[in-house]
Amino acid sequence: MNLIKSNWKSITLLLIVGCYIVFVFIMDKRTDLFTPAILIYFIITTILFLNSVVGAPGIIIHSVFKKEGPAIPFYKAAIRLGSTNTNILAAYGLILLRDNQPTDAKKLFKTAIENSRHYMYNKTLTANIALCEWKEGNVPKATKTYEDLYYYPDLEELTSFSEGNLQEGIDKNHNFYAQDFTTMAFLMHLNNEKEKAIYFSLVSLEKSGKYGPAFDNLGQIHYQDGDIIKAKEFFQKALEYNPTMSDSLYYLAKIALDEENNELSKKYLNQIDLDRINGLSTITKETVNNLING
Repeated sequence: MNLIKSNWKSITLLLIVGCYIVFVFIMDKRTDLFTPAILIYFIITTILFLNSVVGAPGIIIHSVFKKEGPAIPFYKAAIRLGSTNTNILAAYGLILLRDNQPTDAKKLFKTAIENSRHYMYNKTLTANIALCEWKEGNVPKATKTYEDLYYYPDLEELTSFSEGNLQEGIDKNHNFYAQDFTTMAFLMHLNNEKEKAIYFSLVSLEKSGKYGPAFDNLGQIHYQDGDIIKAKEFFQKALEYNPTMSDSLYYLAKIALDEENNELSKKYLNQIDLDRINGLSTITKETVNNLING
């Protein structure tokens, strides 16, 4: 069955050619038989790819109408039926990751990679696996997964992680975007690799000078170092480009509270939309609520 499914495109082409020869030449232009033949073909296709057919409405609802909730039942049904459709697996995996279910999400991402031959798609899936590893508490592994992805397949390490060498960081992998550099930098920050964390955050800003999360990265790095003045500058810069960024708002509220400026702290906290905080955030709803109630 898997052999038939994996070669269905070729089989379809043969069926088209075969039907044309039989109906037009052998059966003397019996074009009236094309309609039932097409119907039979679609029935067979639906049976063979039932799991993907069941999941297809979810993809449409999710991607076209931007409705995540109504798409979930279709994804679940498709996966229960054994779907290996990479779009379905990746989409539902991301939903699970945002819902703080990294282990289940990682299984779906790995299955999707096993069934995908496209480098850019696999790059995104591998990056998502790294995020799952982070959320599972394995920061060193997550960092290595992302760094290996950056140096894929066998690129040499950068000659320097200095601010004057940002262009080399960009040129090393043109398939990495500002978001990729920022995520890798944040993982390096968590892994206590300060030099690399700062470097790749700056590379991200070299790619996209208005990317708020990269400024937030730098804010968190300096906050951990105790350089509150620089931390505030970077958090405020992050909000300049992304006014709803919960992570920067949280840290600015925390800093204001530490400085005994309760009104300013409350102002920042009131701007945080808890519904925007999910499994991909660097903070949790719990940490925000603890600051509010503390």
